[in-house]
Amino acid sequence: YPLAKAAGERALKLDPDLASAHAALGLTTFYWDRDFDAARLLFERALTIDPDSAETLHWYGLTMMQTGTFDVAVTAIRRA
Repeated sequence: YPLAKAAGERALKLDPDLASAHAALGLTTFYWDRDFDAARLLFERALTIDPDSAETLHWYGLTMMQTGTFDVAVTAIRRA
């Protein structure tokens, strides 16, 4: 996770609008840092940039399910 986080942060320094970097940071922030609010914001930023990313929608849905936000989770998984 620390290497993935560092890679995501570096990618965003190179391109702040790289949706996949926001999503990867969202996943590491959720599972490694356990900062659920920050992770949600990162996923939502990724989906603002690329609303059709199946991978981001899948990860977002999985993390929202684990926080008990089932309506958001189901919507994201269906869209993925």
